[in-house]
Amino acid sequence: MMGIFLYLTLLMLFSIASLNINGINNDSKWAGIFNTILSYPLLILFLQETHLTVNQEYLFWRCLLAYDVWFENGTSQSAGVLIAIKRNCRISARKLFTGQGRFLACEVEWQSSKFLLCNIYAPNEPLIRKFFFGELTGRLSAENVILGGDFNLIIDKSDRKSGKLDETSEQLGKIIHTLYLLEPKGSHQFTYQHPSLSECQSHLDRFYVSTPLWDDWY
Repeated sequence: MMGIFLYLTLLMLFSIASLNINGINNDSKWAGIFNTILSYPLLILFLQETHLTVNQEYLFWRCLLAYDVWFENGTSQSAGVLIAIKRNCRISARKLFTGQGRFLACEVEWQSSKFLLCNIYAPNEPLIRKFFFGELTGRLSAENVILGGDFNLIIDKSDRKSGKLDETSEQLGKIIHTLYLLEPKGSHQFTYQHPSLSECQSHLDRFYVSTPLWDDWY
């Protein structure tokens, strides 16, 4: 099941979105995804679960012609993330570090700001997710960070209409505290709905912005 499109405008001219596409296995799904993406005036796009190999990257290049795209692939059946940045917007970026199809970071300069864009797709299994966030903690040391994607957990009971927290929720909370991250108001929405239980919804996808970066922009 594809996730719900998470669209956020951080500034009047800075729009960013995230979507877990859960692979693209047919033409109608492909068309639906990219019609949705291209209907927004996006500066930056995060995608998760791209299910790509290197030989399939051209499929995304072909549909995102107005964007520079960085890939961190998993396999043709699982994981994979990408970051796409609109061309001709006076943004310079370079791929900084990656991790097993689960996270991708790009170092970015835009106007007078320097920051790290980090797109993540956290594992479903709590034990594996624990190691994932442990590794992520060691990688994210930049002062200014925009962290987004599919976190596959809730950090507060209000994030899910039914369910419970686990110890990786506390780990993510420590990352948020250590890096002085804020979740913009527009980022907090239910982005996952159980395929057979419509009342079971969760806030799994989100964006966080470093406090210094937020203060500079606002």
